[in-house]
Amino acid sequence: MASLSRQIVVPFQIGPHGGIAFTESPAQQAVQRIATIIRTRLGERVMLPEFGSSANDFVWENVDEITAAELALRISDAVRMWETGVILRSVTPLMHDPQSGSLTLDVKFSVPPQEEVFSTLIEVGGTMTETQHG
Repeated sequence: MASLSRQIVVPFQIGPHGGIAFTESPAQQAVQRIATIIRTRLGERVMLPEFGSSANDFVWENVDEITAAELALRISDAVRMWETGVILRSVTPLMHDPQSGSLTLDVKFSVPPQEEVFSTLIEVGGTMTETQHG
């Protein structure tokens, strides 16, 4: 049986035995990487300014059908560029609060070679909370 890769759980946590918490779940690892790409503003990483997405540019916008399509396209392009280990199925803005500058996205993806589609909610802007997936 092949060993699974391990990745530190994000946000950082202490594991059940007092050490660093790790995950071997390919879906959870993908969620962590996708959330990092979406939440990182273009230009934020000094040594890699093209890493990230322009999702934060949309938190103050009125999200209608046209804006939602543009947001989904930009996020899809960023995830395809930086996370080649997943197939992005859809990006849908669910909740938008321009007063607090927050936007919640429903991101659906699969991790090849499995066909199963995973869904995760990612909050952009505002006071970010832990990413949920299931």
